[in-house]
Amino acid sequence: MESIVHGSPVPKAVARALEIFHAEQSTPEVDELALLLVLVKDYEDKHVHLPNVDPIEAVKLKWQNEGCRPKIWSQAYNSTAGSADSYRVEFNF
Repeated sequence: MESIVHGSPVPKAVARALEIFHAEQSTPEVDELALLLVLVKDYEDKHVHLPNVDPIEAVKLKWQNEGCRPKIWSQAYNSTAGSADSYRVEFNF
């Protein structure tokens, strides 16, 4: 197995982990998978920095990017989910 420290074989490690993800217990592939997952997680912890995102803001951004109108969603959602006052949603695009 290539060194994960030198260069960046991380995509290969991830691809290999996906290949053997459902390996049977007590096989060499299970041991390899465990090692690959630890190495990939360690690499990601050190090199991949994800921002803290408010889930509501993420949903609003996705809707905005897809052209969804909050009024339409609100009407559909509230008509099937109980009292409209319980599920009031406000958007400030």
